[in-house]
Amino acid sequence: MQKILFIGASGMLGKPVALELMRAGFPVTLLARDVEKMKKLFPNASVVKGDVFDEASLEAAMKGNEIVYANLSIAQTSKKNERQPEREGVANIIEAAKKSGIKRIAYLSSLIKNYEGMNGFHWWAFQVKQAAVDAIKKSGLNYSIFYPSTLMETLDKQMLQRTRLMLAGKSEAPM
Repeated sequence: MQKILFIGASGMLGKPVALELMRAGFPVTLLARDVEKMKKLFPNASVVKGDVFDEASLEAAMKGNEIVYANLSIAQTSKKNERQPEREGVANIIEAAKKSGIKRIAYLSSLIKNYEGMNGFHWWAFQVKQAAVDAIKKSGLNYSIFYPSTLMETLDKQMLQRTRLMLAGKSEAPM
């Protein structure tokens, strides 16, 4: 079975994906800025210290792995001119992967990037997400890009306010 370096395992989407990969028997190593915190979330997992903004730490973490799974996000409070995991981080992941002999990058993007330019709406975060996809596709590495859409796990945290459901846009498919 192919060895996977998992970047972004502590988040809302990353944690269940990492757990399922481990349950399926894949040898998974988790990259963490805070190793102790990650070990509390995943007591039986292999954890290595690293950061997407530090290419050398990525190269070291990638050694012995065949796949990198990147589950990154743009913080809601961040600004366009700040470094972003899905901009500078993805560039570092690509370079480290090339140097480390990684065979595939798997990347969790978002359908939300498809809203860029819709009805004249522009947001820098959408542009960053699209640029990350483009960079991976142009990297020369094999890749898998996942595009999650509406997730029911987020309903109570992001879309439900008291007795009102907040929806944006028009969906072609019912929830």
